[in-house]
Amino acid sequence: MGDNSQTVVLVVDDKKENIYILKMYLESAGYEVLEAENGADAVEIATMKNPHLILLDVELPDFSGYEVCEALKLYQETRGIPVIFVTADSQQNNQIKGLEIGAVDYIIKPVLEKILLPKVKTFSNMRKKEIALQQYADKLEQSNRELQNFANVAAHDLQEPLRKVQVYGSRLQSSSKELSGRSREYLERMISSTKRMKELVHDLLIFCRMASTQKISKKVELDQVIQDILNDYEIYIEELGAQVEIFELPVLEGDRVRIRQLFQNLISNSLKFHRENVAPKLKIRSSYDPKQEIHHIRVEDNGIGFEEKYLDRIFTPFERLHANDQYEGTGIGLAICRKAVEQHNGFITAESIPGEGATFIVALPSKILLK
Repeated sequence: MGDNSQTVVLVVDDKKENIYILKMYLESAGYEVLEAENGADAVEIATMKNPHLILLDVELPDFSGYEVCEALKLYQETRGIPVIFVTADSQQNNQIKGLEIGAVDYIIKPVLEKILLPKVKTFSNMRKKEIALQQYADKLEQSNRELQNFANVAAHDLQEPLRKVQVYGSRLQSSSKELSGRSREYLERMISSTKRMKELVHDLLIFCRMASTQKISKKVELDQVIQDILNDYEIYIEELGAQVEIFELPVLEGDRVRIRQLFQNLISNSLKFHRENVAPKLKIRSSYDPKQEIHHIRVEDNGIGFEEKYLDRIFTPFERLHANDQYEGTGIGLAICRKAVEQHNGFITAESIPGEGATFIVALPSKILLK
């Protein structure tokens, strides 16, 4: 009885004698029983009390049990409650109809206790587990929001003191002739660390804001987005002697800011992780899968590459495969890419051979529902 004492079952039947029999079986097993004699009351009680299970007669004075079940599935509060039809109608077509509109099972009258109780236990326990999982998910979501808000505020508040450290450090550096050699070295290290921390704060703010800011879905011409990014990197590309080849790219549906952030980070990575004394070569191309209605955009480079066994790590925040003194970066860029893609209901992966280059593949649906 102990496991059932917190389980609530709503019994819906227009005949009091039927309710009495079901209630007797259920209460003897430790269940709390609610009663309704018509469809309207059933929907109202289910909405207010949120029982773990509903035993629903098909023949009711106001609505049919099928109509009541359909109504319950319309409301957020009641759509998850399992419904078992209890009826004298044993025709398979009617049973199939009930299952199609959302019922989980059928019990034929006259109801046998040994058939009723196992079914009630199975489906009510499933509902209790669903509720527990949803509550846990809600807590995790709340914790995640609080963590993101904290990181956002902390990163924002760090910007001003970092700016001051950088400014005063630069002033000291301009008069560093008055300092000893060791002092100049310490000062340069301080300025370098401050610069890296400022970049980290900047990327952390982007990562947090991507989850919290409003998403705007509209047509995005990817070739124009890529061209704007390349224009921003024009001087850097010239310094590296990089070659960038762009093939025909699609018009996407999504949030332009997040799509730009996604490809800006991918292009930046391809330029940054180039081989020593080898000019970077980038190719950006696209293909379309009409069956799945998905665009695959590939960003290919001839850089240092990575071991594919580290594929899962590279999209995790703050994960780096190379030392800071080898390649600059904060370890957040690819995490930003993954978040942007997932917000567009897509996915991102990569292929690579160390020393030969890497290819990042972004899969985005042609019809996007932003998360």
